[in-house]
Amino acid sequence: MNAETNININKNKNKKKKRSPGLIAGMILVVLMIILLVTLAMFMSYDEVTNVFVSGKLDIVLVEPNWDPSNAVNIVPNAELPKDPKVYNNEVDADVFLEVTVPYVTLKIDNNNDQNKGQLLTGGTNGWSPDGSKYVDVPLYKFMVNTGTEDNPIYDHNTDYSSPAQMVHASDANTSGWQLMTTNSSDTYTGKNENKKVYIYRYAYVEKDGEMKPMIHGTETPVLFDKIKLINFRENDSEFTFERNRDYSIKVQAYGIQAYFLAENNMTKTVPADVWAVLKSIS
Repeated sequence: MNAETNININKNKNKKKKRSPGLIAGMILVVLMIILLVTLAMFMSYDEVTNVFVSGKLDIVLVEPNWDPSNAVNIVPNAELPKDPKVYNNEVDADVFLEVTVPYVTLKIDNNNDQNKGQLLTGGTNGWSPDGSKYVDVPLYKFMVNTGTEDNPIYDHNTDYSSPAQMVHASDANTSGWQLMTTNSSDTYTGKNENKKVYIYRYAYVEKDGEMKPMIHGTETPVLFDKIKLINFRENDSEFTFERNRDYSIKVQAYGIQAYFLAENNMTKTVPADVWAVLKSIS
């Protein structure tokens, strides 16, 4: 009995020394759970930063403070009407342009450029005729600018009827202002549409050096001109009268594009023709 008992006791001791597979698996599971909890704690520990951006918008407004459409009724040759286009910029800094479309008529003038001898005609040649006259396509309206002061205005305009050139408040060596955009050095206007019988004058708002002047938001440009003048003419009933269905109105349009980041080779475009080309490519 005792020997047998001792043997039994020894067997029990041997059993205690052996690890149960279930116990070992349980211990591993506990360790894994601890590792997993630490890992989850690492993943769940975070912070965040939110950057709020408010986009700007380009908002330019064309205004003519002194224009009164009621005055543009039954006007006669040589009539002068207040018309003073300028641009307000309400939002994003912008490069701006003004485009003025003016109908033209074909006028006969003598070689002394005497406008009082003009006759409104339908056509002709570009050269002088034997009687000392020629036909020219004349803008129906001349732009007038105040070369005096606000209290003592002196209004001037281009009186050369053989040229479509106009006067505006231009940029000079000391100030920023408007500059006529041309395709070559001899141009006196930007374009001519012979089908619609109009001249198109396009102006860029520039610095005194001729580069684009960005309009800071909340600012305005100077006026382009102060008045318009209907040219002096004498109708010839046997040859021409005003076309009944033709539009003789003058049209002003403002264009704008964001002033910065129009980049090429890491340089912002500042040449008026380059900026205009970008604007037209996306309009």
